[in-house]
Amino acid sequence: MKPGSTFLGRLSAQIAGIGEIARGWNAGRELDDRIHRVDEELRTLRREMDVLKAQALTTRERRDALADKLLQRETQAMDALRTGHPALAREVAAAIVDLEAEHRAEQALLAANAKQAAGLQAMVRQGENTLRRLKHELDLLRASEAVASAEQAFAGSQAGEGAGIPTAIDSAELLRARQAAAQSDAALATGSAGPDPLDEKLRKAGIAQPASPVDAVLARLAEQAGVTARPPGRSGKRSGTAANKENPDE
Repeated sequence: MKPGSTFLGRLSAQIAGIGEIARGWNAGRELDDRIHRVDEELRTLRREMDVLKAQALTTRERRDALADKLLQRETQAMDALRTGHPALAREVAAAIVDLEAEHRAEQALLAANAKQAAGLQAMVRQGENTLRRLKHELDLLRASEAVASAEQAFAGSQAGEGAGIPTAIDSAELLRARQAAAQSDAALATGSAGPDPLDEKLRKAGIAQPASPVDAVLARLAEQAGVTARPPGRSGKRSGTAANKENPDE
């Protein structure tokens, strides 16, 4: 696989990952908005229930007070009849009629209050279930996003390792080429340092090679010192043998 195609593959994977993240982010934001709305609705419903409870308490107190008043008026009406006061008994009876109407109204209000409270209670239960479901969906979404991010990071690291293999191979080939070039240069240097065939032919013909700068300096210094300079490449043992041949008496 070429490094360029690997890079394009990684880029496509990253773009796809960004798209998934964007979709997940939009879904998460939508869930957050819905959770916020449901939570606000629940708060409103609970406030209405608190108001209904307070109203029911007040209505119940008025109903109970009316019931006590009715018992009192009925007792008074019977006393008026027993004591021979029919007109007073009639007036008390009229008051009892009004009290009974008020008592029925309060009782009806309590019934309506209880019915409304039951409806609100059902809506609260439904809202709480919806809120739990939405929070559960949000938790699942965040967990799936975390897993997707981990998988994307792992895939990116694997792709990075795969893209690095050709680079390592190229580096190894380059190193081997450099080593081969260095060995070739060393071989050429070694060959140039060997004896020249032409110099060998000149030596056999008795033609001396030009003196090196070092030999020239030694010859000049020997002349100044009155000493014959020893030619290079000859040992003192050979010179001594030649001297013995020239002076056998010594």
